[in-house]
Amino acid sequence: MSISFKHKSNNPIAYVEGGDLNKKVLYLHEEKHQDQANYFDRVVLDEGTFFVHPEIRIGQTDRIALVGAPGARKSTWIAKYLKIYHNVFPDALPTILFTTQSEDDFDRAFKDLKDDIVFMHIDDSMLQDRIELNDMCKKSGERYFPRCIVFDDYVGSTRKLTEEVERLRNAIACNGRKLNFTQIVAQTDLPVKSGCYREFLSNCTHMIAFPAFAPVNLKYTLVNYFNIPEKVWSVYKKQSASRWICVTRTGVPYIMSETICTVFDADDEIALMKEQEQLRKKKLKERFDNMAPF
Repeated sequence: MSISFKHKSNNPIAYVEGGDLNKKVLYLHEEKHQDQANYFDRVVLDEGTFFVHPEIRIGQTDRIALVGAPGARKSTWIAKYLKIYHNVFPDALPTILFTTQSEDDFDRAFKDLKDDIVFMHIDDSMLQDRIELNDMCKKSGERYFPRCIVFDDYVGSTRKLTEEVERLRNAIACNGRKLNFTQIVAQTDLPVKSGCYREFLSNCTHMIAFPAFAPVNLKYTLVNYFNIPEKVWSVYKKQSASRWICVTRTGVPYIMSETICTVFDADDEIALMKEQEQLRKKKLKERFDNMAPF
């Protein structure tokens, strides 16, 4: 298991914005490489930032849970992801975005993507005319065109409407990969006691959490659904200084922020974080000791 900027894998996981590595793509490799100069367990950016790269392997699609309180800038993250998505898949069908937002709010959040997004307001019409997966896909021969489905702020005004949205959301999570659907579900909280939401989480490939706006039960979800120990999350959150942190449940799990990406091993990660924290404290102490007196 390793990561590199070498294009010898069809599994890109991140791209870099800014700095000397601007526009470079980071790849995940299932095998361990001995080439220490080009293949890594961990990459830390001194400049520039990482962002999540859409899954491009045939038969695989992203299923992303995006969690953070109002004001965390979830819609900003989604807009950025969709811009990359439609660049990576120029033949993709327009993204369908289900939301309870008004169309004016939608226009403000996604103004640069109007040609690539279909706005679907969550209202009672969804109860009268149920949407099925086949209504949203398009096929050419044996191949389905890529399509991204986003549920942003989807809690409906009635219980029945919310249940209908959850039915559609779970159907995509369980069966959408066969139809080449990528899925993003944005939530302000994590209703893990809900059977419907547990089903969705069990089929997720990524979770993007906003540390400064995290729901109170985030740690429970990390431990029980993504096998991320609380200690790893706490230390990673402190050291990465990132607006968001991405955790994965893939064949080779990894954890990523805007500045750090590492192939995940809990014990190794905790030890490394502790070592770096001690080094940081040592440097601060040396700096303080060397300061001129007032």
